[in-house]
Order: sequence, then C-alpha cells, then structure tokens
Amino acid sequence: MFDAGTLEIPRPWTTLILANVLLLLSLPLPTPAQAQAADLMQDQRAVVAAVESFLSQQVTEPETQVAIVVHPPYALLPACSAPSPFLPQATGRKLLGRVVVGVRCEGDDQPRRYLQAEISIIGTYLELARNLEPDTRLTRDMLTLAQGDLSQLPPRAIRSTGAAVGQLTRHGLTAGTILQAQHLYQVPLVERGQKITIEARGRGFSMSRAGEALDAGALGEKIRVRLSPRETLDTIVTGRGQVVPEY
Repeated sequence: MFDAGTLEIPRPWTTLILANVLLLLSLPLPTPAQAQAADLMQDQRAVVAAVESFLSQQVTEPETQVAIVVHPPYALLPACSAPSPFLPQATGRKLLGRVVVGVRCEGDDQPRRYLQAEISIIGTYLELARNLEPDTRLTRDMLTLAQGDLSQLPPRAIRSTGAAVGQLTRHGLTAGTILQAQHLYQVPLVERGQKITIEARGRGFSMSRAGEALDAGALGEKIRVRLSPRETLDTIVTGRGQVVPEY
C-alpha cells in the first residue's frame, strides 16, 4: 500500500525545483512605465483595427478581392478613446494604392493623428490576345481577360469587353498590351459635311428636320449641325445619320 508519508524526492530533483523557484522570485516585476507602454500598444492596435474597418467599408469594387494593410505610427501616441477615422481629402478618386487616413479621438484635447495604408484591389482587365493593325475593329476573340493589382494599371485601362468590342484601334498594338481608352476610337456614325436628320420628341409631339453635320461624331458624342447659313445647333449623335438636340 502506498504511503505518502514515506515518499522522498531525490536530492537532484529537490535542488532543481528550488532553483526554479528562486529564478521566478528573482524576475523583475513590470514597472509602471512598462505597463503604460503595453496599454498604449493595445490602444494603437485598436486604432489600426478601426482604420482597417473604415477602409473596408469605403472600398466597394464589385467582383474584386481587396487587401488592406494599415501601417501603425512609428512612435507610441497618447491613448485614443473612441477612434473615428476619416479621409483628410475627399478628392473623388478611387481609394487605391497608398492612402492617408485621419483619426479623430474623443475629447477636444485629443490631437488628430494620421496613418498610412496600402489598398490593393485584385480584379480583371483587358489585354490583347494578338498583334493588331491600325484601324482594326475589335472583336471578343482579339481580347483576353487578365487578373492583377488594379493599382498598378495605367489610369485609363479598360476592364470590360463591352467597353472595347466594336471600337477601332488608333495605331498598331502588340499582343499582351494592356488595353487603354486612348488606344481606341469609336466608329463614326456621322461624317463631317453629311446630310443628317435632327429628331426632337416630347410629350405629345415629334418632329424632324434636315441639317448638315459640321463635325464627325460617334454614338453619344456632341456635334454641331448647320440648319441654315446663319443658324447652328448643338446636337448628340444617336444613330447613323441621326442626332437629337442637346437640351
């Protein structure tokens, strides 16, 4: 039968246990400064999380994957209660690449702080599937969808086939080129000097009148039309040889 009173711990184990106890007792306790720094670090993480949440709500790109990295400040800042992120400059441009986000803290005595963030949006865009000659009318088989970070694309890159199919190339392009708006032009539906029809419709009436185009224009473009030697009209191209007045 086991007798706990007769259990003896070997001397080497006794020495090891005592050494560990003495080591724990000798460890220094956190100083007030260290405790304060730990609290500020936790507060800083809360501010970063608030900025990440704010940016994720601001970036709305359908059919894309969004990655947001917020860079914390280099130095520990005073505690910020109820952090409220905001965009310092509302430029109207898409949030993409490197951005700056401001943070307001609750209380008038709390200074605003500014954090940098990187926003990467992974989406699709168009590349050419083969070499093209100038004035080539684009078809779907000439295009291919590629995927990548949209912040690295040229400013006027085209992202949908519907925005490119049917347009003409301004100059020769090589396979693999990222298709951009300046590479293309629309097929003119009205030529300069062409006799065209001006149509005007409203509630309860419809009328048309002949005129002469003073400009060439594609669908939706604005052109001037001569009605008489002394009268011109600003119009919008609606079809081949057809325009409507610009109201």
